[in-house]
Amino acid sequence: MPERFIISGECNPFLSGFVNKRMKRRLYFLAVSLVFVTGIFGQSQDLERLRDEIAFYADNSANAQMDKHRIRSHERLVSLIDSFLLDAGSYSVSLDSI
Repeated sequence: MPERFIISGECNPFLSGFVNKRMKRRLYFLAVSLVFVTGIFGQSQDLERLRDEIAFYADNSANAQMDKHRIRSHERLVSLIDSFLLDAGSYSVSLDSI
């Protein structure tokens, strides 16, 4: 019985509170870190992907031989540019290569 008292936190309220508070702090720190890192890297990859798609559809709308393909590419290009410009940080990405 004394071993259970030392090891288990259910019989010792001080030990259970201490262990739970440290665990909660670590989990909170891990969750905040993941959100922060995901926000940094996820945004730049999304803007890069949008820029590549804009370049593709701009090329396709300019060089397509059939009118219906040009119109379809233009409509998709307009929606991609709108979503690109509405995204935070899009004005810091250069579109000169397009």
